Amino acid sequence: METLLETTGVAGIQPDLMDRMRRGGEILRTESAGKRLRRVRKLREAIKIHKELLYEAFAEDLGKSRESVDLSELLPVALEIDHALQHARSWIRGRRVAGPLPFRGTRCEIRVEPKGVALIISAWNYPFVLT
Repeated sequence: METLLETTGVAGIQPDLMDRMRRGGEILRTESAGKRLRRVRKLREAIKIHKELLYEAFAEDLGKSRESVDLSELLPVALEIDHALQHARSWIRGRRVAGPLPFRGTRCEIRVEPKGVALIISAWNYPFVLT
C-alpha cells in the first residue's frame, strides 16, 4: 500500500498516529453497515450525555453562551447525524447501472465501500460543528 502522508518529523503529530488510524480504518472497513450506524447513534447519545461539559468547554475556550453553542455547534451536528441515519441505507445500497455495449447481458452495479482514514482540517472558531 502506498503511503500518501509522511508522519515522521511533522510537528504536533505523534509518529504512530497515522498507523493507529489506519488500523482503525481497517477494522471499520470490515464492519457491517448496521454496526457503523450504531456507532453514529452512540455519538449522538454521547453528545447528549456530555452536553454540560461541552457548554463549559465552549464558555471557557471561546466565551460562547449556552444558546450560541446550541445554535452554532450542537444543533447542526445533531441535524446532520439525524439526516445521515435517515438516508444511510440508501447511500450504502448498491445501484444497478447499464453496462457498456460489449458487456450487454451482464449485470453491472456501483458498490459503495468505506475507504479508511481522512484528514479533516477545521476552523478554530467552530471546532465542534466542522470536525
